[in-house]
This record gives sequence, C-alpha cells and structure tokens, in this order.
Amino acid sequence: MTRETCEICRFDSADYTTDDVIGTLLTLEPWWLEAVRDIDPEVLNTRPAPQVWAPSEYAQHTAGVTWALTESLEQMRSGVMQRDPIAVPDASVDDPPPDIDTAQCIADIGREAERMAAIVRELGDDGLLALTGRVGERTIDGAWVVRHAVHDATHHLSDTGRDLYALVGVSAPPAFGSVESINVSDGGVPKRPVPEVVVGRRGLEGDRQRSRKHHGRVWQALCLYSIDVIEALQEEGHPIQAGSAGENLTLRGIDWVTMRPGVRLQLGDAVAELTVPATPCRHNAQWFTHGDFRRMDHERYPGWSRWYAKVVSDGAVREGDRVIVDP
Repeated sequence: MTRETCEICRFDSADYTTDDVIGTLLTLEPWWLEAVRDIDPEVLNTRPAPQVWAPSEYAQHTAGVTWALTESLEQMRSGVMQRDPIAVPDASVDDPPPDIDTAQCIADIGREAERMAAIVRELGDDGLLALTGRVGERTIDGAWVVRHAVHDATHHLSDTGRDLYALVGVSAPPAFGSVESINVSDGGVPKRPVPEVVVGRRGLEGDRQRSRKHHGRVWQALCLYSIDVIEALQEEGHPIQAGSAGENLTLRGIDWVTMRPGVRLQLGDAVAELTVPATPCRHNAQWFTHGDFRRMDHERYPGWSRWYAKVVSDGAVREGDRVIVDP
C-alpha cells in the first residue's frame, strides 16, 4: 500500500488497520453532526474569509470525495478504473456566497461512508490491496483509496472547526482551566494518577487500551473529562472519581457544555483538538448507581460525556498545568 501522510493534520495511513478504517468511516456522520450542532444554516454558509471555504462547502466537498472514492472501489471491483485527476479549485474572492444544504451533505457523507465501510469489511486489506486502478499516470490500490477517504474527511473536519472558531460566537469561547489529574493504565479502568507524562501523537506514554476495536485511533489519542462534571455526578450519588471512566486527563474549570469538535486546548506543553464525544460502555457501569453508565452518554445528556481528542502538538503535561481553550 502506498503510504499517505499529512504534516498539517498529522494523518498517517500506516496508523490505520482495517478495523480503524471501518470505525472511522462509520463515525463520520455523527462527527459532522456534532461539529455543526445547533448552528444556523446561514452561518454554515458563511465564509470566515473570502478565500476560505465555509463549513457547508467543506461538508459538500467531503460528500463528493467520499462518493467518488467509493465509486472508484466499485469500478476497481469490476476490473476497470481509469480516470483523470480531479482538480479542486480553491475559494476565490469572486465566488458567489454558498447556498448549500449542509444537513443533506452530512446525510450523503454517512450514506457513502457506510457503503465504503461495507466494502472494506467484505474484502479486508488483502482484498483491497488486490484492487488497482489508474488516476492519470499513477497506479493506486483499494487500501490507499479507503485511507485517503478517511484522511480527506477528518482533515476537513479540522478545517470546519477552525472555521467555526473564526465565525465569532458559534464555538467555545477562550477560557482557562487546569489539569486536575493525569491518568494511565496498562489496559482497562480505572486509570491511575501519575504526576506528569509526555503526550505524543498516539497518546500518553505508558498508557494503553486493552482492546483497539473501539479505541486507539489517532483521533482518539486522548480521552478528556471534566472534574466539575465528575463532582456533579458525585453529588447525584455516583461513586465516580478522576480516572474511573478511563479518561487520560481530568480538567478543572472548563465549561464542558461549550465543547465541540474542532475546539483546541493547550494542555501544559501539548496542544489537542477535540474530535468526538466518547461513547460509554458497560465497563463503566461500576461507577454509577444502578449501573447506569448511560448517565454520561452524550446522546442522552449533552455536556456530560468524555471527549476524544487528537494531538496537534506533542509535549509534557504535569498535574496542575494550565489549560487554555483557544485554537
């Protein structure tokens, strides 16, 4: 497989197993939905600068690319895939204002991502590597195609997060907090506190997940939670503590309700970017009265869940370090 990397978003196709590709593809639609949650369609069609795409344009582009790459896989399966490279024009000051149905674009992303995920699940990497096609003078394989789809979509989700921050008033405001607890384990929960740690592209040194089926992707490098939320849960009678739910960093003083995909946080010397809320599982039932671990499910209780984040810039993090919410 031809390796694909990106210095801007830190994508590396070598990081992605078949399960990682499938899991990411099936996360794209809810990820996009959360990124634009409760934002007026008119704002989504607003460019933060004349030569920067609006959020709706990034969604439209992602829908089109995901469709085109899925079609490429289908053509490879039929034995013939030959096309010219697709030129994507940059935003121009002469462009008319966009008038795009962002919700429809996100639905299209979800549909095509599911179609691609089904092909990946059926063929696996060996089968994908056996599929080849031509783009101009270049030969590509199916394994590259699906990882490129993941790169394109996640890269433009980061672009959308920066857009929304630039469109004042529709993303998390600048704020300051602190690192309450740093938590690691050799797999499973609870994670135990340590005084300091080095944060890298794949997460905390000395920490790992018991299973990578639903964890461990680069956009899940960190799991973050709020001690303020944890203390509110304790007041409800739940025996949860910092690190109990498997978060790597427990933060204090951050307005958790304002968190959304694309928000960046300075954590000590490191910088992280939020991706998606973490889905709770039965292993966390022990921290909730009556085993109701859904109490921190973002779908049921927005603002009460843990968040996954990718690492934008590596660095050391120490207990008590300052946290800055400001991309």
